[in-house]
Amino acid sequence: MTLGGLDLDTWTIVLVVVGGFVAGWVDAVVGGGGLVQLPVLLLVPGISPVQALATNKLAAIMGTSVSAATYYRRVGPDLRTAAPMAATALVGAFGERRSRPTSRRPRSSP
Repeated sequence: MTLGGLDLDTWTIVLVVVGGFVAGWVDAVVGGGGLVQLPVLLLVPGISPVQALATNKLAAIMGTSVSAATYYRRVGPDLRTAAPMAATALVGAFGERRSRPTSRRPRSSP
């Protein structure tokens, strides 16, 4: 079966689906489902490590976003308290980024 440009057999698809469910369960119960998901993605033939890491990171971003939206809907945090904390975290993140030197690779000549 060809899926997204990858020629995958049935057992590989089953492995990825089961691994995804296990990773989701681990993430929901104790956190850290990416520790299960990433090795499963790296076992897929034809997928590069960069693609596996990007897929893992996308799943983490989606899970965190849904979790934050659900928390906001159910708990209804006080925005007078949350907004200043979020602004402080944003300023700290930008400040930390600006304080580190950028790592640039030397350009290679042809």
